[in-house]
Amino acid sequence: MVVQCTSIGELQEAGRTVYVISVDENGREWKAQKCYSDFLALDQALGSVVGLSREHLPEKGLFGLRHRLNLGDFNEHRRQGLHKYLECVASQIERLSQLPAFAEFLEPHLGQVSLAPTAPPPGALQVQALAERPAQGMQLPGQPPEAESPGGRWGPSGPPPEAPDP
Repeated sequence: MVVQCTSIGELQEAGRTVYVISVDENGREWKAQKCYSDFLALDQALGSVVGLSREHLPEKGLFGLRHRLNLGDFNEHRRQGLHKYLECVASQIERLSQLPAFAEFLEPHLGQVSLAPTAPPPGALQVQALAERPAQGMQLPGQPPEAESPGGRWGPSGPPPEAPDP
């Protein structure tokens, strides 16, 4: 098996549970974050794939009360059920490209960081952010100290002209 969903954790974000999925595809590792409704959408999309077997998703719960109150260890049962669901689907493929809906579900999106270090593609721009102006008393690397620069703080032309009083 080349695609693995190795673990699933959870975190609370804006009053809802987000499941953190660790994914490994042939040595490329990353994390994806999904809420329960994302799993429901995935299950619906995978339902039309001929020959693909899936575990049943754990139940949703009534108005989220069982989830919020964690009645009967509801949250742990749900987390385990979601993990079994992902393992079942992943065990039937060798590459994510075989199931586009599953690939899209597991890909990290904006704000999610890939765990595997990758080199930028050839010709890619690499940008390093620097402050436009260092804080008072600070100096950027490669620049002479303020006292040594011609014209001091304002450069050779001196300070900006004062606005005339009306």
